[in-house]
Amino acid sequence: MRKILLFVNPVLLRTRARRRDIARVRGVFEAAGAAVDVLETGEDRAAGAKARCAVTQGYNAIVVCGGDGTLFDVIQGMAGSAVPLGVIPFGTGNVMAQNLKVPLDPSDAARSVLCSHPLRVPLGRITCCSAGGQRSWVFAMAAGIGLHAALMSEARRSGKDVTGRAAYFLAGGR
Repeated sequence: MRKILLFVNPVLLRTRARRRDIARVRGVFEAAGAAVDVLETGEDRAAGAKARCAVTQGYNAIVVCGGDGTLFDVIQGMAGSAVPLGVIPFGTGNVMAQNLKVPLDPSDAARSVLCSHPLRVPLGRITCCSAGGQRSWVFAMAAGIGLHAALMSEARRSGKDVTGRAAYFLAGGR
């Protein structure tokens, strides 16, 4: 029996509709005979440490229910492991899911994960120096500095969890 961990961005659990979507995704995996555990990614970039721990727990796959930011957090702990990573696109931009041609419908995305074959995605690494010393992150598609990084940060403060993609335009206007 396959063992799958669903990493869920806790923002998704705030609405009844999204909780139903997560239950449907879980149902697709269970109907295919998989044992499914659900784990919230947590706040303040906690997902990397949780993913690092999950990699050692015998999961056949880890599936992220979230967007590009949640994926970024999870790959911090999974980079270099042999455990496949899937995505159910629940984020604002879902750029990585779009690049991989993952269906936007949660159930369809779960079915696509089940019939997919692992694809090695090369990761980049960025190291920054700060008052606290050097800090490094891996990334799968883009690393932004300057205006791009400021825009992403401002969009988060502009309530993208509520306003969706409009937060990016509001942030750009500011």
